[in-house]
Amino acid sequence: MKKLIAISCIVLALALGTAVWLNARNSPPASSPPEPGSTTVTSGQPFAPTPGPTIGTTIANPTIIAVNTPTAVTVTSVITDPAVIPTGVNLLRISANGASTVMGQLHDDGMNGDAVAGDKTFTLVKSFNETTTGEIKLQVSAAFRGILRRVTSGIITIEIGSVFQDQTLGVTFVYPANWSVSETAGRISVVSPSTAIALSRGQVETPLDITVMILSNPSNLDIGDFADGREGFAYYASKSSFQINGRSAIRYSDVGSPVGHAPMVATFISDGSRVLLFTLNPYANDSNISMVPIFDALVASVHIP
Repeated sequence: MKKLIAISCIVLALALGTAVWLNARNSPPASSPPEPGSTTVTSGQPFAPTPGPTIGTTIANPTIIAVNTPTAVTVTSVITDPAVIPTGVNLLRISANGASTVMGQLHDDGMNGDAVAGDKTFTLVKSFNETTTGEIKLQVSAAFRGILRRVTSGIITIEIGSVFQDQTLGVTFVYPANWSVSETAGRISVVSPSTAIALSRGQVETPLDITVMILSNPSNLDIGDFADGREGFAYYASKSSFQINGRSAIRYSDVGSPVGHAPMVATFISDGSRVLLFTLNPYANDSNISMVPIFDALVASVHIP
């Protein structure tokens, strides 16, 4: 009897030892305190990946070029991420079917059109000579250290427009190909498709949108004095002076002002004893600013012999 009890105790001890061993084997290892500065992710919590590198503001200048006319376009792209590979920033042209073609490399070395070396603004000057009107779609692609896929910017668009030239008035400019131009008594009207429809329906008598007038300046006044002397412009929200192809110019803008004035935007361009006045006053809605970039691009293209 004593022998039987002893054997039973031995079997029970072996069974208990085996259970403890199996439990220890299947248990996860004890966690250690986190390293200083480390992030602990608890099971079941979503993991937020680190945002990848991005390409900043990317622009082209000019944004409208004349058909059948070689034109230099400057593309700039701001990339501040230190992981960018300086020789890996390319300009792509996007075709109608979405395919891309490398047009050249942007620089941040103060060469090849880049203004300042190392300022994180990459630049490429590219000449275009398009035989038909339409659009050019461009995109910047950049390579970054530690990233297999290249990063791309948003698409920027350059309009291939038509050319207006009047030898008598002595003015040339580029305008969108689907707009129309008319001239009456020395006044040039550049009309958008929507306004052209309104004209055909008799909803408006005079083309508005963009107008060009030739004003007399017999005293050869400074362009600033001449423009300030015009009634109403002193009340505009902003005023800026600049150069357009070697000519002094002043731009008045009422965009964003709580009290609207007409025209919405006006630019005076000096030409000695005369001044060219370009005005923007959209027919559809005086607060519609969608035409402002078109107006500014048209004005920037002005040439006076």
